Amino acid sequence: MKQKQLIFAVSLMLMSSAFTFGQTTDNNFVSDQKSEIKKAARVESTKNQVSSKPAIHNEDGYMGRKEAFLKKLTVKELPADFPKYQDGTPAEEYKLMVRNWMKNHKDLVRPEIKQKLAAKRK
Repeated sequence: MKQKQLIFAVSLMLMSSAFTFGQTTDNNFVSDQKSEIKKAARVESTKNQVSSKPAIHNEDGYMGRKEAFLKKLTVKELPADFPKYQDGTPAEEYKLMVRNWMKNHKDLVRPEIKQKLAAKRK
């Protein structure tokens, strides 16, 4: 009889410790889910902030920077092959296109701008 009581007591302790371990693991899982939800909410709010930026003014076809580009060049009018801004293109991508154009047309670029372009390469 004592042997049965001992086996019952040990079994009960093992089951209660297994139950406690399961709850601990489940709490970690829940906290992991909560942190993932918070991360997703931050990403979503960041996306909303990016999309709420004001539209780029493109009245002149050059992202509103025609005069600034002309100051960097030795010509009075922008050449026909100078990249025009396409609506929806990210500003950084357009700036990169202009920078590449200037690197390929060094004969039309003012000397001080050539030096800046060379310094950015290093």
